[in-house]
Amino acid sequence: MFIDVILPLPVPSPFTYQLPDNGKQVACVGQRVIVPFGARKMYTGIIVACHKEAPAAGFEIKEAIELLDKCQSYDADYAEIYRFKMQAYDKMGEVNKAIDAGLDWFDKNDDASTTLIIDVLKKRPNYAEASLKSRAKKSDKSFQWKAFLCEFYEATHKYAEAVRAYDELEAEFGHYDQINVYRSDCYSELGLNEMASADISKAMEKEADWES
Repeated sequence: MFIDVILPLPVPSPFTYQLPDNGKQVACVGQRVIVPFGARKMYTGIIVACHKEAPAAGFEIKEAIELLDKCQSYDADYAEIYRFKMQAYDKMGEVNKAIDAGLDWFDKNDDASTTLIIDVLKKRPNYAEASLKSRAKKSDKSFQWKAFLCEFYEATHKYAEAVRAYDELEAEFGHYDQINVYRSDCYSELGLNEMASADISKAMEKEADWES
């Protein structure tokens, strides 16, 4: 049995290894694995495919050293694959692919770190913005994508765009206190202090209503 492994290196594609014990061990997509690389180095990678197809003749197949995780019923939707892909593509300089993988991670994992993803999105903001808008239109989780777009605008200091995005979010999905708070921050950055105060006042009034 063979495995395709993504490594945290500037290389364009996964590497194929034989499983330990002459291919007799059982592996799953999503498992971490220690593999040899080059003459003396070892790296921890993540398995993205398991198969019985050996590479073409003439290619040396090295044996993986150790499977680090217990094999579980992971599949191609296992969210951590996309986090690893994002980081690997980022190291390789494949920024668009890194952005796509980061957005896949966000889509498949409610606990994905938007901070880590945005650090990648910032490297190609026009592509990132277009991708976020496209996913917001196509996804059944439109609110989450549009809220992420707002966060992206703030992180890239596009405060006017963020305000418009928050306005659209509120118009489509109704009032949320967090919208008032975050939009207030944007107004402050734009020097619109009266509007910032008004948004904060709305949030405080709503909080007072809950406490009464």
